[in-house]
Amino acid sequence: MIRLKIWISALILFQQINLTKDLTVTEDYQQYDKGSQTVAEIFESPCITLSMNCTISSHTICYVCRSHIDGSSMTIAAEDRDMIFVTKNVMIREGSRCCRKHLEDHRLMPASINIIKPHKIEIISLKAGDVQMLINKSQILYNQKKRLDFDDCNAISDDEYYNLTSLNKGQFDSLIKEIAAFPIRNTAVRSIRTAVVCLLCKLRLGLSNTILALLFESPDKRAVSRAIGTARKAIMKDFVPYHLGISHITRRQIIDNHTTTIARELMGGGNDTLVLVIDGTYIYIQKDVVVVDRGFRDCLGVMYSLGLDVAMPPFLDGQKQFSTAQANRSRCITK
Repeated sequence: MIRLKIWISALILFQQINLTKDLTVTEDYQQYDKGSQTVAEIFESPCITLSMNCTISSHTICYVCRSHIDGSSMTIAAEDRDMIFVTKNVMIREGSRCCRKHLEDHRLMPASINIIKPHKIEIISLKAGDVQMLINKSQILYNQKKRLDFDDCNAISDDEYYNLTSLNKGQFDSLIKEIAAFPIRNTAVRSIRTAVVCLLCKLRLGLSNTILALLFESPDKRAVSRAIGTARKAIMKDFVPYHLGISHITRRQIIDNHTTTIARELMGGGNDTLVLVIDGTYIYIQKDVVVVDRGFRDCLGVMYSLGLDVAMPPFLDGQKQFSTAQANRSRCITK
């Protein structure tokens, strides 16, 4: 904001030096006559004249990529125009059009913002109220800026999404769409996206709720705890049943979409057979024998009820040493 104020003041004071004769003048704006006014007259005048970096203003030419617009065109939100003016010193006129591919949820994508460049410098007459409005907009943008603003699609890069949540931006947006129907209440300090980010950061980085409250500007750690609890319920209700577990997919879907030709030929003899490989850190399946460590001792009853032959290293259970059969079986299992 301070930089913008200084920039405007400098333009007002030194515009007689900065203006050149080869600047493009449109019908809507008047040419400033070099040397025709003193600095005092400029301040007393109801209008001031500034040179502005402007993009193409057309209904048929895209101001982002400067190519002819094929199909329907789009305008951008006023918030994006203000942000681009403050951060890149480029003015996009209201009503300017761009290609639909540059927008996502009616907001400019970060990649599109990066390629926006001024097309020409225009001499623009601004009233005192217009200058005050520019200063107020910069003040609003500054006050709304957060450390980590996941509600603004342009504020966080794809790498930052991945480092904080283990999901890239596209995956995170898909997750939010999956749980959008869950009644997570948006407040001034918490949104659906922020609540889910808190949960994913907690799972990925193991940060305390106090640190998460500091990062996401929550009132206290209890607010973070409530946000995490709400996000967990939303994911368990609207995401987990459709993407994890045995019941989220049918046998036919596995055969059609998740069984390779090599697996079908090697394991099923070329028949239309389901080939399922179950693998885990401490689970090894060999035919109908499941080899587990002692951490699965509470699951033995369930495994036996499913008809599985379970092999687990035995416990001493008050004995001083294992019997020969127990010792040999334990050695076979641990090998």
